This record gives sequence, structure tokens and C-alpha cells, in this order.
Amino acid sequence: MKNLFTIDDSERQRIIEMHLSATKNGYLISESQINETDPPSTGGPVTPNTSVDVKTGTSSAASKQNLKDVLKLNNKFYFNTGKTGLDKDSIRNFQEVQNFLTKAKEYLSKSNKPFQISWVASESQTPKTGSDVNTLSQKRGGTLGDYFRSQLEKLPSWPKGMSSVSGRYKQGSIPYKQGVDNPQDPKYLNDQWVEINIWTN
Repeated sequence: MKNLFTIDDSERQRIIEMHLSATKNGYLISESQINETDPPSTGGPVTPNTSVDVKTGTSSAASKQNLKDVLKLNNKFYFNTGKTGLDKDSIRNFQEVQNFLTKAKEYLSKSNKPFQISWVASESQTPKTGSDVNTLSQKRGGTLGDYFRSQLEKLPSWPKGMSSVSGRYKQGSIPYKQGVDNPQDPKYLNDQWVEINIWTN
């Protein structure tokens, strides 16, 4: 008879990771440890061939679809320097936020498929006055994540027990050298974004 109480190293690691991710403030992890294109994980690592069941939190081999691909819409929204609000002054392509949300709501209402929302946020490498590294990306991701949650949580297919939207953040890829580069250079605007992902079966 198989010993049901023996836990192998991979299962032990999965349990530890699940515990650590559940106790972190706001469920945020370092962007350097994840792949932006994977569905959000509620436990152990999620590989491109694995998805997470949004009702049970368990991994399965079935693949998830990102609504941006299904609806052929932009899901990356760009912020102006130092801005974190939910308005045209903060988000340069604000109308695309509304368009994506409207189309996603229509699709999810008709399909009644279970879904999960996550965000990935980036901020430029330029120095920040009065804020820590990644503070802006966390605020921006939280702003858009909370907005999408508030607009979609009334749908019948909203996952029961999901009270927040998972998010990940990072610094952008455009290098900044103090004393050499101009922090006001418009090129850094390309690193100031939030990507909203809505995963469905």
C-alpha cells in the first residue's frame, strides 16, 4: 500500500510557495521570477502548458485563452510620468481601457465562461522623487486591477471567493544612466504601462 503521508520535494516546494504567495501583501511577487504571458498562479509555478482552475485553484493541463487574443484588442495601457489615476490625464490611451472593458464584459456575459483577471505593471528606470522603486507600477496596477474587478465582479461567471486581482510588477527595460540620460526623455513613457489579462477556458 502506498504511503499517503510522504511528501516528495516538488510537493513540499509547491506547498511552501503557495503559503508564501498567499501571505504576501497584495499577493505581489517580483517580476523577475515570472513569465508575463502565463496565467496567474494561485499555487506552484505555472508553465506555458499548465493553467489554473479559477474555481478550485488547482493546476491542469488545459490551456487558458487570453481575451486580448480572442477579441483582438489592445490590453496594454500607458501612463504619463508620475501619474497613477484612472483618467485621461493619467492614462494616455484611456479610451482603449473603456473599449477593452466593454468588449470583455459583453463577451463574458454571453459566454458565461469562468474567468480570472491579472495585471502586469511596469515603470521606467528613471529616478523617482519621494517614492521607492516599483511604487508607481504597484499603484498603477492596483488602480486598473481594482477598476476591472469592480466592473466585472457582478457577472454570474465571476469566480466565487475571488476578492482581489492578482498582480505582478517590474522595472522597464529601457536603461537609464544618471548624469547621462535625460529622465524627461519621452522614450521612457514606453516603459510606463499596465497590462490587464483576462483568462478564460
